[in-house]
Amino acid sequence: MAVLRMAARAKLGLPRRRGQAGKGARRFGSPSGGARQARRTLALVLLAACAAASAAGGLWALAGLEDAGRLVRHTGEVIGQADGLLTALVDAETGQRGFLLTGEERYLEPYRAALGRVGPALDRLRELVADNPAQLARLPALRAGAEARLAELAETIARRRAGDAEGALAIVRTDRGKRTMDGLRAGVAGFEAGERRLLGARIVAAGRRGALATGLVGLAGLLAAAAAVVAGLGTARAERALSEQEAHARAILDLNPQVLWTARPDGSIEDFAER
Repeated sequence: MAVLRMAARAKLGLPRRRGQAGKGARRFGSPSGGARQARRTLALVLLAACAAASAAGGLWALAGLEDAGRLVRHTGEVIGQADGLLTALVDAETGQRGFLLTGEERYLEPYRAALGRVGPALDRLRELVADNPAQLARLPALRAGAEARLAELAETIARRRAGDAEGALAIVRTDRGKRTMDGLRAGVAGFEAGERRLLGARIVAAGRRGALATGLVGLAGLLAAAAAVVAGLGTARAERALSEQEAHARAILDLNPQVLWTARPDGSIEDFAER
């Protein structure tokens, strides 16, 4: 009978009996199982930490992308205000010329509308470029030129109303107004060129932020997937090892019903002894 039991043990791959005669003990499980579990846990922690860091970086990049988009819109508004200033001055000239030619007040409607737009456009430009010293430095010349042009227009209109059409035209023929407008156009063009340079740099920065955000978010997803795979493999291995231990235990009970065993906290069999 003992020979049959020994043969059965050998077939099952069980260790030899230890202890006193008539009694024995067997130990299941590999001593390195805990080390493997520790390595898996460390790998999971590292993957999770890397995924969290990548996700945080992606959020930071997305926030930066939003800021870059806001700056692009800001640049567009600045250019729009500068164009609006020049358009208002041209409208004022249009109304003045029509009145000088006809003497009819209705031709002054574009002029009157423009008067209410020039000042607010300059004020809004100052607000928009308050954080840009280079652009702020251009504004005094623009304001002075706009005020000078409006003053000349007002003078010619006053002369025409007073019946001095020739005096009004004489002022026009001095080309002072033309030179003023040419200077204003050049000033607005320089102002807008500065903003367009900023716009180009901001578009490049926005593109880089977008690419970085996409890469980091994608990396976070890959790392999270890798962590899930590692966790799944560890769980599968643990379940397989537990099933193997349970199968061994059942086989032992079939051979010798008088068996005692001890179990680990995870439910796996640690020791057993025959009586």
